[in-house]
Amino acid sequence: MRLRRDHRLDIIKGICILGVVGIHFAGSFVGREGQRWEPAFYLGVLWNQIFTFAVPVFLFITGFLIGKYNHSSTATFYSSRLTRILSQYFLACLAWWILFPQAPFIQDLTWDNFFVRLFYLGIHGTYFFVSVLLQLILLAPLIRWSVNSTSKKLGNYNVFIFAAFLLILHLLIGNACFKGDLNYYYFCRPFSLFWLFFFFFGLYAERLVAPIYAYLGFKIPFITLLLFAIACQAYNLYKCFTPEIAGVDVNLIPFDSAYSRPIMIAYDLSIVSCIALVVTCTQFNFPRWLHFFSYFGKYSYEIYLWHLIFLQYIAWEHPHILQFCERHPVMIIVICLITCIAISLIRYAYDLIISFTKKTILFHTP
Repeated sequence: MRLRRDHRLDIIKGICILGVVGIHFAGSFVGREGQRWEPAFYLGVLWNQIFTFAVPVFLFITGFLIGKYNHSSTATFYSSRLTRILSQYFLACLAWWILFPQAPFIQDLTWDNFFVRLFYLGIHGTYFFVSVLLQLILLAPLIRWSVNSTSKKLGNYNVFIFAAFLLILHLLIGNACFKGDLNYYYFCRPFSLFWLFFFFFGLYAERLVAPIYAYLGFKIPFITLLLFAIACQAYNLYKCFTPEIAGVDVNLIPFDSAYSRPIMIAYDLSIVSCIALVVTCTQFNFPRWLHFFSYFGKYSYEIYLWHLIFLQYIAWEHPHILQFCERHPVMIIVICLITCIAISLIRYAYDLIISFTKKTILFHTP
């Protein structure tokens, strides 16, 4: 079954993927020597912190879209999803290996850690999202079976019980990683059980949001959640931008542990809940000026896989460009936009060529 494309989801994904690109590029100015408490530093921290919701939102949307599909069999479900994800991921991994053989993360790749690096930690640290996506897709049929098998005993409350359990699990794992009881890079970023709540929330978004929407409508819960998210982020940015708290010379705020920091967990949960209200409310439409982002949203996975390679060539390997960005921080935003536009255009051109080739073959086939 092919779903009618929801452009609201494309807009949300487009904003999120631009955020991801900015986290990696703008965020790279946070630790640059001599840039602490300079404009580029502030922009890097601001972008890095505001867009932490991108990964949770992507996982929510993945679950939401899967929940709307009715596959003829489990095998069909797996083949349709895994083929697209893995084929492009392997191609990106091959590109890293060919283009940057001297990179530390490539040099550290051995036969002993090959499987873990490729399918769990990510061949590059930022590819942990692929690992999480694969794990959750593999778990999806089991999740659906579990919910369906308990529906007779628990009725419509079963999805709320599952959601509550997974939310508690998310909070417990996040807290353990934040305190150092668990390794953040093994049991948070690439660990499916940490992210499972967002995926489950997407799978059963309509059933979970329906009672709230029926009693309170859209505006009251949306505005409440949005204000709470703004308050969380305002407090977080106050800590990040206060030298006595964040550190005058070195980072004392664990930026790399953003997903497990309590204030950021609350922020991400609030933003995802806002998105859930938006996508389950058929009357809601984004303003026209945001439709530009839908173009990025269509190719968000391609942008995610290739943006670091693109940035390596157009920015990170050119000290004069980085210095120019430091003097004119607006160029950081411009380069992020150029990256998204360029990768989207390349993918769009590829799709056109493939489509034209198929039509030509069909036309000449007797």
